[in-house]
Amino acid sequence: MTILQPQHVLFRIAQAASHSSKTLDISQCGLTSIPESVRSLTNLRKLYLYENQLTALPDWIGELSNLKILHLEKNRLKSIPDSIASLSSLEVLEAGRNRFNAIPDWIGTLSKLRILSFDSNLHITTIPESLFSLIRLRELYLFDNSIGFIPNSIGQLKNLEILLLGSNNLSVIPSSISELKKLQSLYLNSNYITTFPDFLSSIKHLDISDNPSSKPCSLRLVSKLDNGC
Repeated sequence: MTILQPQHVLFRIAQAASHSSKTLDISQCGLTSIPESVRSLTNLRKLYLYENQLTALPDWIGELSNLKILHLEKNRLKSIPDSIASLSSLEVLEAGRNRFNAIPDWIGTLSKLRILSFDSNLHITTIPESLFSLIRLRELYLFDNSIGFIPNSIGQLKNLEILLLGSNNLSVIPSSISELKKLQSLYLNSNYITTFPDFLSSIKHLDISDNPSSKPCSLRLVSKLDNGC
């Protein structure tokens, strides 16, 4: 990976400003903070900050009110500023592979979210109830955390197509998942689940490997299942 020198990062930001760009990519730049000059780029629709060394985000990031896509993955973030809750146009929030202890309670205010990722944060143990108000959500990535419980409210995410919950501390699957009629991919691998309900067999891409499963034989035909019956 080639890391841009600080002057090259600032030049890229200056170019974005002079062209009123809608996209700024300063990922993989070794950044420990976001340059203040980004604050003036209010036309931005897409901001890529992944794979840096960020430990915090500035509160002013919430002033980038036109943002639709925000990539924060592969940093060292422990918290996310409340000001992001004001990004009412946000459709994609990628926050995986950081050091978050929790998904913020205000996540449900981002009503246009289609893709949400908080995977690989290890210390996240719960899903806030507000998340289940994100009725436009199509993809939810929460694998590789320490989540021990999925509320029945998950059945409210009627447009969900992809749900990745592998490598958590789950022992029970809520029956309300059967209400997710658009669900095509469900990963529950590497948990502590002993029983899988029959309705899972209708899901196109299903992974329940590495569980102490007593799965019913009716799940034999589901792709990616190879636990033996």
